[in-house]
Amino acid sequence: MKTPRKSVKPLKNLSLRDQLYMPPLEKYSVFGIFPWAMVIHLLLVLFASCQVVLIINSSALYSYSQLMLWNQLFLNKDVQGSDTSLSYTFTLFRINKLQSYVQETVEKYYDINSHAIDNYSFKYNEYGDKKPVKMFVKYSDREKAKDKHYSDEYDLTTNDLGPFEFVNLKDFLDLVSEFQLQFTLLHHLNPHVDTASTCYEWTISQIYQYTYHGTIEVFQEFDRGVCHSDSINVFEKYIWLDILVLILSLSSIVITMLYLFNRALLISRLKYNPRATMAYAWDSLSTKEKLHFIDLWILVTIFGNLCQLFGSLSAFIDEQNVLNIHEIFIGFGCFFSWITIIRYLEPAKNAYTIVHTMQRAFPILGPYMVGILPVFMAFSFLSICLFWETGLYSSPIWAMIVNFCMLNGDSLYFFISADYTANKIFGQLYIYAFLVFFICCIHNIFIAIIQDGFASLQTNPIKQGGDSDEEADTSSFFSALSKLKKKKNQDKEDEIDRVKKSRKAFRKILTGRVSGPINQDRTQTYLERMEREFEDIKKAISSLPDVIEPEPGHRVDRNALKERMNAMLSKDIMDYADMLLTTKVF
Repeated sequence: MKTPRKSVKPLKNLSLRDQLYMPPLEKYSVFGIFPWAMVIHLLLVLFASCQVVLIINSSALYSYSQLMLWNQLFLNKDVQGSDTSLSYTFTLFRINKLQSYVQETVEKYYDINSHAIDNYSFKYNEYGDKKPVKMFVKYSDREKAKDKHYSDEYDLTTNDLGPFEFVNLKDFLDLVSEFQLQFTLLHHLNPHVDTASTCYEWTISQIYQYTYHGTIEVFQEFDRGVCHSDSINVFEKYIWLDILVLILSLSSIVITMLYLFNRALLISRLKYNPRATMAYAWDSLSTKEKLHFIDLWILVTIFGNLCQLFGSLSAFIDEQNVLNIHEIFIGFGCFFSWITIIRYLEPAKNAYTIVHTMQRAFPILGPYMVGILPVFMAFSFLSICLFWETGLYSSPIWAMIVNFCMLNGDSLYFFISADYTANKIFGQLYIYAFLVFFICCIHNIFIAIIQDGFASLQTNPIKQGGDSDEEADTSSFFSALSKLKKKKNQDKEDEIDRVKKSRKAFRKILTGRVSGPINQDRTQTYLERMEREFEDIKKAISSLPDVIEPEPGHRVDRNALKERMNAMLSKDIMDYADMLLTTKVF
């Protein structure tokens, strides 16, 4: 025998509290509203993750294998087969070594297939010759280099090494701050290789840094792209996966736009509601309460959808498709799709603990982190001046990286011994002061703040419904009280009344229902608002006795004051009100 289906409540029973805070699955079970946004988002999580695993991961493994090859052929040419790690720089100390290094690079480019296991192809110029190695030069004194007829660009071949065949190469290098060699190789893969494309275009740049003279620092940069293709087969190389993510991200963006439109319509109906009490309640809300009508998770969703959209579109752009951009968009799209899952865990308090903890701790944690930043930067800049001999603090960026590693207890012996070797006195003082302050003090304070935020969830748990729960009312209420200690008694009472009124209005709006067009007759609304404003005017007039109270020893014509007050209240105010009513459009 079939179980009868649970009856669904009509949509007219959907209050504002339900619209704002009811979980999607509960809306579906109670009101029959299908959770399209959640279903599409879960599908995006699935297929965006598949993009990373099936497309990016396979291409990354291929790319890293190629980087090891380029590293051995064109940078660190002494690397052994057992060493598969990448070296990022190579230092040249002698002029003859520089000449042989450049010559070997050019020769390996032109005869690449004799040095590599796989076969590579070249780009050709209009004469059918292999495109030469381009050399681009930056001079420290460009005018002097121009007078000596040095060029900014050279074509290097095995028969012509350009400036490296000069009789006096040192005179040339003396004017150079940096130069680079650039060339392109094409790699055609077997169609059965599990990569996103069957042909890759590698542009290799070999950069020679000579800004500070003495030695030349060599490092390499790479640009990857896919070769031009005349056709796209959606059933190969996971193109169908990009199409699915593209469709889902567009659907999510449409749903998000509809959400924003409906929420804007809701706010308009609240603000211009024909029921004056509801409109007055909206006016009584503080900015913080008004923000509860917009789900801030929507910003994360939109950014993730845009990354997914552009990441999928970049898969269809052949020649201009730089794989780094493609990977970045897909990576952030998958990242934000997983992060946004947290929004659907809010009804499960234990699963949402990390968000609630950060909500409680961040008001203290944020200013605390800002407060320790100057101390951290002070240590970083000091290390550049004291320990430059170690080579670890070559710039402010590297100084911050080293100090952050020490802050987390990483490679302490290596850094301590290096600083001590560079400066035995200041090295010890610097290390002990930094470690004691940051590890013994900062770490423990940081943990204590997080722990207090977590412990507060046990004593004052956050209830579903945002600031409408009593805990939020109480915490915000006493927070407001603590800021009023130095104010006058009357100011305190006014502020307390304002906070109470704002909270009460927010709870009243949540339990009400808003419907009907927003452009209907608002006469009654404006009449009731005028009455409220007139009450404020009466309160202001009640302070006039303080103005006309004469000081001791001064004579004042009370009748003249009285006549002027009556004239102001009867004629001036009425004329001003009549002017407003005739010039304003209602």
